[in-house]
Amino acid sequence: MNIHASSFLPQIFRLSGWKSSIRMSILMRMRLMIKGFSKLAADKLSESGISEKDAALAGMYSVENARLEVDTEFSQRPALIIPYFDLKGTPVQFERKGITTDFVRVRYLDKQNVRDFIGKKLRRYAQMKGSGVHPYFPKILDWQDIAQDIKQAIIITEGELKALAACCRDYPTIGLGGVDCFVMRQEGSK
Repeated sequence: MNIHASSFLPQIFRLSGWKSSIRMSILMRMRLMIKGFSKLAADKLSESGISEKDAALAGMYSVENARLEVDTEFSQRPALIIPYFDLKGTPVQFERKGITTDFVRVRYLDKQNVRDFIGKKLRRYAQMKGSGVHPYFPKILDWQDIAQDIKQAIIITEGELKALAACCRDYPTIGLGGVDCFVMRQEGSK
């Protein structure tokens, strides 16, 4: 039986009681050292105008099964994991049920025309319930310096990949998660 290290590392860190941001940082680096980005992730990054190196510098990594490797709230699908950082480069966190967790969004990588068993198109992005809405500051720029320069133009766009691609070309760009994140559904509504 061949066990890949990336399949059991999340469980080890989850059980160890390490602080969430330390656990995520170590896990991201180990995952990239062990296997790099999956072909699906590398293709998506390339399609978005982002090199694997820049994605790694931004803290992104890929997983084969987001439910098993990140959190049980996510689908059992291959995904690109997009961690969020504040202006200082510190992981954005949220608290739920007394547990502090790093905020990430998941970009599923399987074909967009994939449908569930009733024919509904599957979601491309996801985030943990109750995690809130946060601006995405691509970690490849020094956002503290940018924030101090009142003459520095800043672009705001929908989507983390667009923001990172623009930052890679020296256009300071803040990304906002999809508009679906701003909708609070009432019980019984679709």
